[in-house]
Amino acid sequence: MSLRRGFGNRIEWTWRQCLYCSGRRLWGDAGRGDRKQRGRIHGKSTVRAGDKVTTVHEALGATFIILITAIFISMSMTFYLTHRLTEKLEAQLTNCKLINDNKKIYDKLGFIGKVFRFGTISLITVNPKSYARKGLVDIREIDQLPNHTKKLLSRLVITCLALFFALLAFRACLYFADHYKNL
Repeated sequence: MSLRRGFGNRIEWTWRQCLYCSGRRLWGDAGRGDRKQRGRIHGKSTVRAGDKVTTVHEALGATFIILITAIFISMSMTFYLTHRLTEKLEAQLTNCKLINDNKKIYDKLGFIGKVFRFGTISLITVNPKSYARKGLVDIREIDQLPNHTKKLLSRLVITCLALFFALLAFRACLYFADHYKNL
């Protein structure tokens, strides 16, 4: 059942419709334009009283919740590791030109600058040879980092990239699910 009558004869949305519509609004399909067009897609309401929530909508809503939860977990892990490891890693990588330049540039930005510096260090641990070829880092210093730290930073970068591509795929699924429904 898509809508139900609640207290005072007002119409209430089910949780499935709220999830589907929140995903649509998050990706920018709704909310553009003037006030009359907010909450509408192509001039039509996102979920009308007669619309039925299909299994595709339920799957997309569940996927949306899983992706957003994974993103918040990875962000909180990134912030924690940034606070805990950035100065330690910069102290161990004193001969790396890229890290020293980033420290000079982003040092005055506070915690956001620290996150940028941590991101640079994380990217360096994923593929240090390409940075060493350009003379930006000292490969011996990167090799002297503890293996568990390098693995942790590499896994964090790979997880963030996988979540980014998963969000792109989710957006493509929303696009095709919406256009398939209109055929």
